[in-house]
Amino acid sequence: MADQMNGRMCPLDGSARSAQTPHLNQLAGSGTNFRHAYCNNPLCTPSRMSMLTGRLISNLQQGYDNSSQLSSEIPTFAHLFQSAGHQCILSGKMHFVGADQHHGFHERLTTDIYPADFSWVPAPWGSSDKTHPSMGINAIQQAKISESNFQIRYDTETHACAKRRLMEMEYQEQPFFFCVSYTHPHSPYQVPKRYYDLYQDEDIPLPYIPENMDKLDTYNQILANNCNYNGSESMDTYREVKKIYFAMCSYVDDLVGDLIQTLKDTGQYENTLIVFTSDHGEMMGQHGMFEKRTYFEDSLRVPLLFSHPSLPAQTCDSPVSLIDLFPSFIDLFKLNWPQEALQGTSLAKVINGECKETQHTVISEYFGEAINFPFRAAIKGNYKYVNFPGENGEERLVDVANDYNELQNLVDDNLSVNEYQTLKDELSNGFNYPHFKKSLIENQKNRRLLRSLYANYRPDWNCMPDYPAHKLYKR
Repeated sequence: MADQMNGRMCPLDGSARSAQTPHLNQLAGSGTNFRHAYCNNPLCTPSRMSMLTGRLISNLQQGYDNSSQLSSEIPTFAHLFQSAGHQCILSGKMHFVGADQHHGFHERLTTDIYPADFSWVPAPWGSSDKTHPSMGINAIQQAKISESNFQIRYDTETHACAKRRLMEMEYQEQPFFFCVSYTHPHSPYQVPKRYYDLYQDEDIPLPYIPENMDKLDTYNQILANNCNYNGSESMDTYREVKKIYFAMCSYVDDLVGDLIQTLKDTGQYENTLIVFTSDHGEMMGQHGMFEKRTYFEDSLRVPLLFSHPSLPAQTCDSPVSLIDLFPSFIDLFKLNWPQEALQGTSLAKVINGECKETQHTVISEYFGEAINFPFRAAIKGNYKYVNFPGENGEERLVDVANDYNELQNLVDDNLSVNEYQTLKDELSNGFNYPHFKKSLIENQKNRRLLRSLYANYRPDWNCMPDYPAHKLYKR
């Protein structure tokens, strides 16, 4: 698993003018490459909580933002594999908040990279202060070649621990579910020189930048202002930052390639299903914005592939999402698990080559920081419908297949009335916004209160793995 890897910039099919990911491209050629996969929430913690539970945040009514916890009472697909007798192992980032730092994993080989307490509880929606300016111009100004920063050191540890554990399991009879979760290519945009040099002579495609940020809709204007995006940087700057981002994706590709080689060297490759994805995308200058938090394709789209030597090599262009992983695992491994609470759709028939596409609607939503009001989006076929519940009635309908920059709003287009009404109805089905908003605001209020007490007591919920040095080698 990567963090903040844009599925449109890393299509895993060897496309020209995209990030160089030869190992992932090769992996995609031995299974199913879902080329239109979406996260269900474009922020780290909520996206991962939706993915692990197979449920939307609006359904869970927790995991709202990067300082919001998931209850230990809610099963994850790590519990699913645990119930089937698998050893469940996590190396790297999962951004769990709260005292439960496992949520079904038997082992965590590393600590997490960000706070496990309520340090990052966001300011109230509509705060007059700019709460996330570091995500804008500051992040761009910090872009550079770097041989060592906190992210490189973290992923070095994540990778080393994962590789060692795979080698230890060479002769293990017990099946395993092993999640290796890197923090790249998340900002800060910094990368070792050897990866940057891969793009020295590349013609890096430039993003679409609006003439004026006021041309954005109200939601994105508020987000852009809060994060200090102004669209005023030179095209050379955008090109340079994007080059570094592509290089960061190549760095992840090398790590994945090394893990695959370790599986082959230890005789486990033929017997291991490999899944690769990311928690959300990266705007990378598109519409003058960076990072995520918005409904644009670059923020929502992620790579998603399933690879195994026995699977047919194919691509699927139907919209799918991360909450589809849980029911897919149930069907692929023929496991017994109650599915009443799951909101995703199994992709097993596509992965096994029994059908070519899916017909379900994908939903993505955002309730986190740096906004005045949330968005919810429904995607099906070529169309994406977006509304902003409880606010000024703005809504958007975009033909994402034919409008790459998402500039034309088709809400009033008579030719698209059926798609508009269908997606609007699906998005509103079962969603009680006043009730949800009340619950969320009360939850944030409580967390801000608890955080205010940290001068007296700050809970130590960080995962601190016990490295078993006393059990290794000859003792």
